[in-house]
Amino acid sequence: MTTQSGNPALAYTRHRLPAGRRERPSSRDRWFAPESEGYYVKNPAKFKISKFAAPDNLRLAFRLLEEDGGHGAGTDGFRPEHFSDNEIRPILQKVSETLIDGTYRPYEPRICTVAKSAGGTRDLALFRFMDRTVAKALLNCLKAFWNERLTALSTRQIFARLHWTIERQRRFVFAIDDIRQCFDHARLDDVMTWHRHYIHKQSLLELIERIIRGNDSLGTGSGLPQGSPYSPTAMDLLLHHVLDLVMADRAGNTPSFRYVDNLAYLCSDVSESVRVLSLVDEVLETASLQLKRADGQPQDLRDPEYNKVFLGLIPRWQSGLLTLSIPEDQYENLTKGLQVANEAPFPAENALRRCTGWLQAQGPALTRNVEQEVVDRVVDMARHAGFRNVTHRDMLNVAKSARRLWQQELENAR
Repeated sequence: MTTQSGNPALAYTRHRLPAGRRERPSSRDRWFAPESEGYYVKNPAKFKISKFAAPDNLRLAFRLLEEDGGHGAGTDGFRPEHFSDNEIRPILQKVSETLIDGTYRPYEPRICTVAKSAGGTRDLALFRFMDRTVAKALLNCLKAFWNERLTALSTRQIFARLHWTIERQRRFVFAIDDIRQCFDHARLDDVMTWHRHYIHKQSLLELIERIIRGNDSLGTGSGLPQGSPYSPTAMDLLLHHVLDLVMADRAGNTPSFRYVDNLAYLCSDVSESVRVLSLVDEVLETASLQLKRADGQPQDLRDPEYNKVFLGLIPRWQSGLLTLSIPEDQYENLTKGLQVANEAPFPAENALRRCTGWLQAQGPALTRNVEQEVVDRVVDMARHAGFRNVTHRDMLNVAKSARRLWQQELENAR
């Protein structure tokens, strides 16, 4: 049985769902292969929908989504913690069947307005968790393939590369900007065109198109759904071709540090930075995109008063090193996250995951001098919100691990 949207009847009327919170059974994976490995291809020509759609593969994607956090419910109102093992198994089996017979379509998402770390709000498209599971499985499947073709870097890798570029090239003027409503204005035909440039397997292209057009219910032809696990990769692919390659040809040797729609260029002086950002605007216009122009004039990273936030941290060049500090907004975001955790089905678990993830993200800023201070503040915030399971010992271990990962990344980028 399918719904109008083409999905199996995931209104779950045939599967009992819990009322309120439920303790999870200890045999969480008894219906699934204990050593299940995610299905991936380095050569899309070898993609097989039967292997992609295998319930074990979808179950792994489901579990990875759980670990990633972001358990907001879609239009059905269900979060991952609402499903027991016995309920997940038949649901994933039905999803698998629709993927194999070609009738799978994502449900319409729930549009949720969320606060942005840099201020303002954005609309997040929250698909049903099973649809996010399919998108996560697609991301897992193609991750190795795209890693060999795109230059997408993690935030730690970007900061590490920034450090060594400054040291070697002695460029200090940092020009940063964001692309205005980048995901909303992405032309889906362009996104698919660049997928077809690399991928020729029809069954895989059809799956990709169903997922990236999941938010185009009005047929506008634009708008990658923020909230879908595959959307950042699709956006990276688009910007790699319409921006990165063009700027590499036209902007000469100006180093670029892009993280999805967050743009940054390291320049020799202010005039170069102004020229580069003007060129970026010109290039983006060809793809119906534009800069926000909300960050003001580029500044010198050697300025002690430098206060612009880039990828959640404030970078400065001090005593021959790239130093990073945590802006107050980041603490405010954690406070809001802990408030949300109090309303989650498993509050203590949710709060611990949020505090852990927050500290891991601050790794480049966690020097020995500030590590203890930051951990103390996080634990105090958690206790103020009513969570005693967020302990100094655990958070200090997380912080030390995050700092070590940053040091390793810095050394690897040398």
